[in-house]
Amino acid sequence: KLYLSKFIINEQVKMLTFWANDILKIIFNVDQKPTLYQKGWAIYFAFGRNVNQTAMLSQGRCPNAQFLGPALLNDYRFLIDTKGYASVEPNKGTSVPGILWCVSPADFERLDKREGLNMQPPSYRKVTKFVRFMLPFPIGPDGNGIIEADIYVSNRPEGQEAFPGYIEEILEGFG
Repeated sequence: KLYLSKFIINEQVKMLTFWANDILKIIFNVDQKPTLYQKGWAIYFAFGRNVNQTAMLSQGRCPNAQFLGPALLNDYRFLIDTKGYASVEPNKGTSVPGILWCVSPADFERLDKREGLNMQPPSYRKVTKFVRFMLPFPIGPDGNGIIEADIYVSNRPEGQEAFPGYIEEILEGFG
């Protein structure tokens, strides 16, 4: 039993190390090749439907996006707007869980359109916030896990109910 437990833990550490190295290559110039970040890609923090990989990687959203991993938006709270979709608002002492993605400029154009940035009035606005990357090792410019990411914030007021099936889709993405 002890040998099996050590083996499983060792395999998990190896898997995390490979994953971490892949993420570092995507975001930072670890191997001296231009990174996606240097090619104009940006970091996106998803907390609604886009945490679901099936939805996020669909042709109508961001088929080229690179999954980075879990993160937290600190001092914000999750809410549902009047149309039944996710948003966040400042709230000291609480955090919103989400997923970080590395997104190409073309994918962001599709996502901006999907999130209604071009509508009059716009459904959402895109803002940049600091998020904490939830990896078990130092990452980010200061090594503290804090990086900048784009997020979408609804322009609609808080509502009462989520669009049917919406919360289930979010939970499936975190599963």
